[in-house]
Amino acid sequence: MSRKDQVFINTMLKLHLSMDRSSREKSDKEPGFSRLEDHRKKLILNASALPPFSATATSPTEFYTTFLAKKSQFKAKDMMMHTLQSEKVAFNPSSSFINSLWNCELFWLLPDTPSGISIFFCPETKSSNANEIEKERMLALADKVNISDIEKLSKQKLYIPNTLMDLVWMTQNFYSVIKLCFGERCHSAQFLKEWADHMYANRIMYSTIQASDPYFFAKHSALQLHWRSCSSTPDRLSVNDRILQMTDIQDSILRMSFNQTLPKPIIDKISNYIDGNKEKDKDGKDGKNGKFPGKNGYGAANKHQGGDGKGKQDVVYNSNKSHPHWRLRDGENFTKVFYSRGKECPKTKDGKITCMKFFIRGLCDASCNRAHSLSKEDAKEFHGFIQGCREGASKPNF
Repeated sequence: MSRKDQVFINTMLKLHLSMDRSSREKSDKEPGFSRLEDHRKKLILNASALPPFSATATSPTEFYTTFLAKKSQFKAKDMMMHTLQSEKVAFNPSSSFINSLWNCELFWLLPDTPSGISIFFCPETKSSNANEIEKERMLALADKVNISDIEKLSKQKLYIPNTLMDLVWMTQNFYSVIKLCFGERCHSAQFLKEWADHMYANRIMYSTIQASDPYFFAKHSALQLHWRSCSSTPDRLSVNDRILQMTDIQDSILRMSFNQTLPKPIIDKISNYIDGNKEKDKDGKDGKNGKFPGKNGYGAANKHQGGDGKGKQDVVYNSNKSHPHWRLRDGENFTKVFYSRGKECPKTKDGKITCMKFFIRGLCDASCNRAHSLSKEDAKEFHGFIQGCREGASKPNF
């Protein structure tokens, strides 16, 4: 970490402590809902209105009232998790997601970049999330923020649904949270429930469209416009509820004529996923969910994947031009020709296993501890191994 970054983090920590102290003092004087700014109060009460949506709610829901009154976001998250689990909802909201709800910061910082509260942060919890959940649980037990925790708490991973059921579960998870905060009969909750029901009832049509348009499942933004209207209009009758009336949109989907422009960050995220799948197919090797090799899945920090190449590299490349004849040839299957004979791959003089992926495919994960450089003698042995694999692959099988 550079000195500039350390200074920045220390400054952020001081600001956080100062703001936290100020927030606690204000919370002691005005607990819960009362501590919020007027436009946030207006948002909550307008969004919590009941049919026929002609008057604002007189107070937040019972859940949201208690949730807002919690002394810290960690206690608020514990309450949210307990409630979701009791309702059989498999969703582990991030600390940033909970903090946004706790402070009623529901708007994206930029209109084209999802942040804070969004369906893109509501993935179904899976066993692969266990480490993330445990880290957040330990932070919650500590009930305080250290310098090393700032980055963990501020980051939210943006999820793009890859299948129809991914989209349905994400919508239902988002619905479960909104229902708790604004009420089961509020406009926002009804909007999400109707979409989940429509997607499942017409799942064949949705899957058909997704097959021809990989960006289709990511086209959602109406709630942001509705909530902004809730926070700014002079009275409930002026709130733009029409934006949540999606009958025409749903009909256009069934006619296969739906079209919507996506924000660039979402397009980039999906494009990285598609590129990762293409790379997997080209090399003839299966990856994890089609993700490009690297600690962060898509290798987005690398120039090869269209990033700016700055920051920590997840993938290392073999730029040595001395052994071009080792590289994977057109139509050659890495798994069948080389990987299947991995046990025969010679070790280096110092006992390290030679990295076939690095020398044959030309790239490897930066965390790999196999040999990425060879002496002349090691190179000679590895060359013999390469020739043996190719000769064996060219022999007919009887």
